[in-house]
Amino acid sequence: SVSAMAEQLAHPERVVGFHFFNPVALMPLLAQADPAPLQRATAARLMDWFAAQPFVAEILSPARDTSPHHARFRQYFGKGNSLFTVAFDVSVPVERIRAFVDALLLFRIAESWGGHVSLVLPVHAARRDAGPLPRGPLFRFNAGLEEADDLIADLEQASRAIHAAP
Repeated sequence: SVSAMAEQLAHPERVVGFHFFNPVALMPLLAQADPAPLQRATAARLMDWFAAQPFVAEILSPARDTSPHHARFRQYFGKGNSLFTVAFDVSVPVERIRAFVDALLLFRIAESWGGHVSLVLPVHAARRDAGPLPRGPLFRFNAGLEEADDLIADLEQASRAIHAAP
């Protein structure tokens, strides 16, 4: 299998392989190396980056040790995933947050979660009984298969829009 071949490499998380049998139209995709470990690691690095930014009020992800839902998450799901939500500080003007998102080059704006590309989308949360939501604009991120360092560099360059003079 592709996963077995990937395990023989120094960085198996970087292998994405597909194979088909003919006729392609009649035979489904048969194997793909598991991208989840890479995406989880990338999401963790992105959340760490956001946590260090003064314009971020909170990061919502039960995979983080700081989440009040972490123990339950570990009980049922274990390892985490590629999704997280960033609550921007209420002091940051919405126009600057929009400029930040617009300046992102590697994150696509889309609603499809858990795929192979990095995504961002504003969250328009309705009131829930599960607990209060943070104040401030919320954006949902998905870490794709791009290199974490490239995504962080993209966040760094886009963050200049938040710090820009009015």
